[in-house]
Amino acid sequence: VAEARGKQLHLDIQDDIPFRGDAAAIEQMLSLLLDNAVKYADEGSAIRLRLRRERGILLEIGNACQLPPDLDPERLFDRFYRVDPARSQESGGSGIGLAVARAIAERHGGSLRAETSGGFIRFLAAFPQ
Repeated sequence: VAEARGKQLHLDIQDDIPFRGDAAAIEQMLSLLLDNAVKYADEGSAIRLRLRRERGILLEIGNACQLPPDLDPERLFDRFYRVDPARSQESGGSGIGLAVARAIAERHGGSLRAETSGGFIRFLAAFPQ
């Protein structure tokens, strides 16, 4: 889907990371985060996914995107919140995907947060090992 929309997907996945949890729910969380990246990444940009062990398990998905300079990344997890309400009809979706993704991470004893810097956004999901 990323390539069809003119975006590159770069994967950096460490081998042999054991994880116990609801595979379907984790797959849904990953799908929501990647769908968000594909929808909002700048045209022709790369989406980066990293999975590694680092004081637990860390999943990172990042991409370049247009963000207002005063954006509070925590607001992205509010249900129905949109950075640009005009994009809702253009991109589809209900505005609850990131809230659901965070809830899935928390149900697995983990966390999900967003960081922004210089036109780049990263979503970091951390899980205990």
